Amino acid sequence: MSLTQSKGARNGAKEDRLTGPFSNQAARRSRPLFVPEIRDGLLAGRKSAKWIRNNFDPEHKHYLGREPYWLEDDAYRWLESRPGAV
Repeated sequence: MSLTQSKGARNGAKEDRLTGPFSNQAARRSRPLFVPEIRDGLLAGRKSAKWIRNNFDPEHKHYLGREPYWLEDDAYRWLESRPGAV
């Protein structure tokens, strides 16, 4: 990180040089949802935990250790795009 300020920062603009998982953009993303939360909350118990792990929104699946999770916004978007999935 540079110790000098950019011209925009000198003129009062907010400067954010962080990138990656700890940037402000990542902080604005939704909360993580784990398998039990999806099963009981979003799917109202209509699908099994195994089905969720294997089939629920595979493009946006993340892992915390071995446990899969999805971000809430991505999960709702996926459900809205697939009316026959539930």
